Amino acid sequence: MEKPVAHPELGAQVYADDRANVFHSWSAQKQITPMAVAGAQGSSFGDYDGTS
Repeated sequence: MEKPVAHPELGAQVYADDRANVFHSWSAQKQITPMAVAGAQGSSFGDYDGTS
């Protein structure tokens, strides 16, 4: 997998969309911090901060 290119603004939008539109388990709703995944290949994935 190529190292992801950093897009922090897009990552922040994906995170905000998740929090606004995805219903996570009611018991953990406020305690979770979902990860915005920018891409993946096999068992490797990268985020919008350029971390893989």
